[in-house]
Amino acid sequence: MINTLGHHLNKSVFVSIPTIFDDESGHACVLVGIEVSGLWLEGEELANALQPEPKKRESPSVFVPFGQIRYLVPAFPRSRETPHLAQPHRVAPAPQTREGKPGVSDAKKRR
Repeated sequence: MINTLGHHLNKSVFVSIPTIFDDESGHACVLVGIEVSGLWLEGEELANALQPEPKKRESPSVFVPFGQIRYLVPAFPRSRETPHLAQPHRVAPAPQTREGKPGVSDAKKRR
């Protein structure tokens, strides 16, 4: 699990931490560190949740134990930066027999 998370180090992620955010939705953070028992995260939403007063503040690194994290997903680039994803393609319908049932086409039967 730690190796997989390592691919997202210093990148934006969406993380659900109900004990900090009071909800289960994902909030934008940057994954800045990984330890055996939890993650180091930074972000404006995280800073606002921990210090709601509008003081001049930096985005502090906050350690969150794995037990407090509901889920974490990578934040994908904006659509203009995202390569075109493979679109589902239509599969040709099965050839029909003379009776109108799916089966081997008449052309294949003649071979």
